Amino acid sequence: MKPHVAFLSSPGMGHITPILELAERLALHHGFKVTFLSIPDMPDLTRLCTTVRHSLKSLRSTLLQLGLPKALVIDIFVTEAFDVCKDLSIPVYSFFTASTALLAFSLYLPKLDDEVEGEFVNLPEPVRVPGCKLICTEDLLEQGRNRKIDDYKCTCSTPADYPWPKEYSSTLGMTLNLTGFAP
Repeated sequence: MKPHVAFLSSPGMGHITPILELAERLALHHGFKVTFLSIPDMPDLTRLCTTVRHSLKSLRSTLLQLGLPKALVIDIFVTEAFDVCKDLSIPVYSFFTASTALLAFSLYLPKLDDEVEGEFVNLPEPVRVPGCKLICTEDLLEQGRNRKIDDYKCTCSTPADYPWPKEYSSTLGMTLNLTGFAP
């Protein structure tokens, strides 16, 4: 019997296209049975986090209807799936569709949040992230440099309501999009 892997993507072509391509490759080249799950599109990050949380209320029943896949592959905005999968004993693997520099910054952001006082845009020198070139503050994404906006909370994961990236410690593995699938 073919191993069955479910894929759960947040909305946005930059998320859907690469994770769908990964699912297709596993099906065509490695004989996996794949199921692709998606969440409705939302225009901003804060509403996306809320929509994801609401949409994943049915994840448990969906995974049960699929016959408990052997694994679930998720992208960065659907980490709420960790708790559901833990209860169902389904291993979770993460697929990061953006650059490795953004991944490094995102994983390091909670530490920066604890250590840096004030706004990142007011820092006198570039931001230092282990393994990366210095990052000029004006090059940071808006949701990663302005602590006053709700999107920052979702990006930084400081409050418990926003589990990414701290939840990534629960992933069994991470795949990075290094082959240029993203549009």
